[in-house]
Amino acid sequence: MEVIGRSFTGAEATAGMGGGKKVYRVLITGGRGQLGRELQRLLEQAGVEYEAAGLPELDVTDERAVREAVRRAVEQARDRGRSQGQGEGHGQGQGYGRGPARAVLVIHAAAYTAVDRAEDPAEREVAARVNVLGTRNVARACAAAGAPLVYVSTDFVFGGEKRVPYEVDDPPSPLNVYGATKLAGEQAVREICPQHYIVRTAWLFGVHGRNFPKAILEAARASVTGGESRGGNVKPLRVVNDQVGCPTYARDLAEAILLLAGVEVIDPQGVRVVTGATRGASDLAERVRATTTLPAPAPFGTYHITNGGSCSWYEFAREIVRLAGWPVEVEPITSAQLNRPARRPAYSVLSPARLRSVGLELRPWPEALRTFMAELRTHSPELFPEGG
Repeated sequence: MEVIGRSFTGAEATAGMGGGKKVYRVLITGGRGQLGRELQRLLEQAGVEYEAAGLPELDVTDERAVREAVRRAVEQARDRGRSQGQGEGHGQGQGYGRGPARAVLVIHAAAYTAVDRAEDPAEREVAARVNVLGTRNVARACAAAGAPLVYVSTDFVFGGEKRVPYEVDDPPSPLNVYGATKLAGEQAVREICPQHYIVRTAWLFGVHGRNFPKAILEAARASVTGGESRGGNVKPLRVVNDQVGCPTYARDLAEAILLLAGVEVIDPQGVRVVTGATRGASDLAERVRATTTLPAPAPFGTYHITNGGSCSWYEFAREIVRLAGWPVEVEPITSAQLNRPARRPAYSVLSPARLRSVGLELRPWPEALRTFMAELRTHSPELFPEGG
């Protein structure tokens, strides 16, 4: 099977886990997505071996192909351990598998994410096959190999009844097919693979792939260029203001996932490790950037990982347009006015309490958005006035 990957030799092939130097290999499903691309970048920088497999190379609904991908990762990790002189006993410690797979981590980021399309009866089976059957296949392969699993889930497992952030143990109540299939994936992971991290995130955006900020920038550009052709009449953008959640920068999420699992990566512009007493968002970024103390692999379980703070889609869009410099107004509308096929939770803010308890916290979303927009100006200048 052909996959994107990188191998390292000598000292480059080691990564610290729980205070010790251990050979480590990461297998990523959905490697071409927003999160997968950022995971690859961080692992490349850290000198950690990885494979990033996506369609058509790895179809997670194919149980045999998934089992083979995990088996191969285990064999490669074992071979690397032998070449480093660590033998069969390398890599033990909290959060890692037993036997030859103990230095392997599987990050299951592949998913069916077309929220509205999943409501179509003809698409529901497709969504279920990828998000439920596919996740079962990955969980079974990891359990059989003794490899820890990170399963990426969503805020849409909640129904939005609360008006304070959802904790990891709050009862889920998804409103749409997508949320229901992701919840079923969570349940499969808990039932099948004891060594797991379930990571719920929300409102993901990154330089690669399709996402809300890019859609807003494209709409702003179309409105301005269309207005110029109509003699200066620039139509406003209409964005819902009755759905509140947590925007999350894919780069920060990737870093947090790796740190959670004990992979020592630090991006100068990414998530920060919190090592001292609780501190406010205003001094989080600068004070924590200087830290070099990283946590050991966190206990297995469910974690919420989003950037700090919350906002509505309308507030998010308004900040995107402001940072870009497009002369476009953003008008608030209701979800009923938008009339999308899938129901969305009115409030799906995720509490970072459990993440903070293991020494991790992400920067506030406005700061993350500024970093993203600065990079996007270079990556996609056509999305900005005057070409960036």
